[in-house]
Amino acid sequence: MGAFGFFKSMFSESDGTVSSTRVMVSLLITFVIAVGISFAIKVNAKGMSPEQFNEYLRAGSSFILTTCGPLYAVNKVASVMNNKTDKDDKQLPGVPGA
Repeated sequence: MGAFGFFKSMFSESDGTVSSTRVMVSLLITFVIAVGISFAIKVNAKGMSPEQFNEYLRAGSSFILTTCGPLYAVNKVASVMNNKTDKDDKQLPGVPGA
């Protein structure tokens, strides 16, 4: 799948269409992370200890994991449920609405 496939699935709905909301949220997160990193560098230039700087980095990576991870997981769960529903519809051809 590679990095391209990961990002494509993270930014698109389960049917493959690009989700502008997910793209905008990701841009906002990227901006917030950039501001946070620049803040940490600025504070570090004034004499922050390496332990404090590592705390900032851990907080930033936690933010990424708690934001990008759920977006990717929601998309995958929706895809699996959609595939399961399609499979069930094919097995039961006499069901109305199939």
